[in-house]
Amino acid sequence: MAPIWLTLEVRPHIAKYIYLFGFAITAVASWLLRDYSRQALEHIPELRKCNAPDGTYENSCAGKGAVLRISFGNFLFFALHFILLIGVRRTTQARRLIHTGFWPLKFCLWIFLLGICFVMPNSAMSGYGQFARVLAGIWLLFQIIILLDFIYDVNEWLLKKANMGFVLVIGTFISYCGAIAVIGAIYKFWAPHPTCGLNIFFITFTLVLALIFTLISVSPWRLETAGLLTSGVVFLYCAWICWSALASEPDDARCTYQGGRGTTAEKAIAFILGIAAVCYSVITTCVESRAMDLEAQQVEDSELLPYRPEFFHAIFGLASAYLCMLYISWNLDTLPSLSGDGKFQVDLGWIAVWVKMASQWCCVVLYIWTLLAPRILRNRDFTDRPVGTVAK
Repeated sequence: MAPIWLTLEVRPHIAKYIYLFGFAITAVASWLLRDYSRQALEHIPELRKCNAPDGTYENSCAGKGAVLRISFGNFLFFALHFILLIGVRRTTQARRLIHTGFWPLKFCLWIFLLGICFVMPNSAMSGYGQFARVLAGIWLLFQIIILLDFIYDVNEWLLKKANMGFVLVIGTFISYCGAIAVIGAIYKFWAPHPTCGLNIFFITFTLVLALIFTLISVSPWRLETAGLLTSGVVFLYCAWICWSALASEPDDARCTYQGGRGTTAEKAIAFILGIAAVCYSVITTCVESRAMDLEAQQVEDSELLPYRPEFFHAIFGLASAYLCMLYISWNLDTLPSLSGDGKFQVDLGWIAVWVKMASQWCCVVLYIWTLLAPRILRNRDFTDRPVGTVAK
């Protein structure tokens, strides 16, 4: 029988924060290795190969390699948990300990996997980088689905309350005014002259899409639980994504707003808040299994775990890939300059710009589909079901 300290078990609600703490530690380690560890990385055989054509050592290449390796170690750790926890639903199942127990062994395994990744060849990391792009895209898709589900839930709750009509009107007004204000600001700062054709296209197309789904949301073909509030919030989200995409344009772009980067202190604060936002999204997505639970269990059972552990670890694996893409700006070839003011930069470059705009268009397509699906698929039952579930 194993010693108690080896099988130390905690409640599932506490376990999720322990995993989050470990994930946050690796996120900080990735940043430190990317920006401040040139001398240490030069001693790793595979990262020692990061030399420019003139023979000088490329810190950005080594930093990218370190980020990919930590991300892959995290992915292996959470993927292993995902496989071992498939089908675990109850506190009476022995396999629950894989999620809630064995903490000393678990952290040793985590460190071991991270260490193994640092001796893997660069070709393996290049392959993982391509795979991580796909995983990161799936992560963004999950975020969009959960956002739409939340918007519909709030709108439906307000519609059911007889005295909440004023709140609906105020919420709609604030959403549309906020979105229009954001659009106006990005027109001013990222499209200052007619030659900024691509930026003008991104901003104008955002407006056109907003007009399309707004008209659909007030038409007789819309989903009954949709309306101007849901469209207003989606418009505000799309405007924010457009701003974020244009803010990711490289410094040498012709229409980049040069005042948008801020001082080093401002960038450090934004960097920390960005990483904190990712961590928050991870922990909320992990327990948001209502929209992803295909069993749709409705019966109260004291033995049921509060969330699905395999889904929990799958989300952490996706988030590991997404955070990696943020650090390397989705670019597996080169990184933005990491010297001087280049530190604390994430999600910078043309690939990041197109990824964000693609996520915006994906959000609009999904939202329009939720508006029209009940009318198109008349034989399906869409009542009282979250956006991310399968209709009967």
